[in-house]
Order: sequence, then structure tokens, then C-alpha cells
Amino acid sequence: MRQLDVIGVVRKHRWASLDAQRLRLQEDGCGPIIDLDATPRDWLLTAIRERTVIKAPFACLLTKRKGVRAGLADFEAFTDKLAKVRRKDGTTCIGIIKDLDTGLLADTPGTRKAMLAVVRDQLMRSVRGYGIAEGVRRGPKPLTLTALQEAKAEAIWRNVRKYPRWEDVEPALQQVHGDLTRWAAYRKWKARSIGKKPD
Repeated sequence: MRQLDVIGVVRKHRWASLDAQRLRLQEDGCGPIIDLDATPRDWLLTAIRERTVIKAPFACLLTKRKGVRAGLADFEAFTDKLAKVRRKDGTTCIGIIKDLDTGLLADTPGTRKAMLAVVRDQLMRSVRGYGIAEGVRRGPKPLTLTALQEAKAEAIWRNVRKYPRWEDVEPALQQVHGDLTRWAAYRKWKARSIGKKPD
């Protein structure tokens, strides 16, 4: 592949199909487009010329690591390399990221810092969105008890003579079901007749 002054990059992502990403890049005046799922990302380090703009529909597509913290660190390390690539002949080449989603062009230290904030936000939205798409429920896991477990646990919860304090009742509840805490019992059966609420 020959070196280019503008390189478009796409990668499979649920926010936009590859065709939609390519169309967006073409509309922004980008001819050659590289699929980062098929071409190693480090190819960009060899392809940039004296000053090359690398356009992405979403800058976070340039990350290789999963998760917000790891993805952001990976993006920052890679773009630091792109910002100053030294060739064998002594010349220095610069790769500049443009995020089409925001229109931000990271061509100065200030805009590179702003780009990190953009990528962090995109990674957070992406991670949160994948969890929702996969059906990952946020918050505490729902407690499921059999009829027998529920009867035993409620009897323990109501037995204030044997278990006068909230701290006393929890170990007995957890013998019935390992996830049954005093908090879960309080949500299910409300306050006991004596004893204070849990700390």
C-alpha cells in the first residue's frame, strides 16, 4: 500500500455498519479507507507521510483494548507514537486523528488532550451500551428463593427472641441462601418488631 496524506479507518461497531462508516468518510473527503479488523493498526505508523490526517467515524475505533481505562491508555499510547514517527532517513512524520463524530482534529497538544476526553466519553458510552445490549442488568442481582427457602428465611427473620440484633440474624439467613443478607431480608419482609436497622 502506498503512503497517503489522508487515511480513513473503519472497524466493526454496533453504532454504525461498515458501509455507513465508509459513506461518512467519503462524504468528509476521504478516498482510501482501511478496515482495522483486516489490517493491523500499526500499519498506520508506516503509512503516514510528513503530515497525514487519519479520519475515523469515531476515534475510539482506533483502540485495541477493551474497557474504558485500558482502551483510553491504549489510544493515548498509540496516538503518542503517531504524533512523531521517525524514519530511517531522519525525517519525522506526523499522524493526526480526526474524529468525524465531533469534528475534532487533534493537531495540537491541546486538541490531543481534548481528543482523549472525546475517546473516554465514547468508550464509556460503548461499554455501557454493550452491557444493555447483552442484557447485563445494573444494580444488585435479583434474589431467587424456593418456597421452602423463603419460609425458613422469613421464620428466621421474624424470630427476634433467638436473633435480637440485625447482625445476629444475617449468618442464619445466609445458611438458608448464601446471597440472603440483612438488607435483602429487610427489602423483602420489612422491619422486624424489635432491633435497629442495619448499619
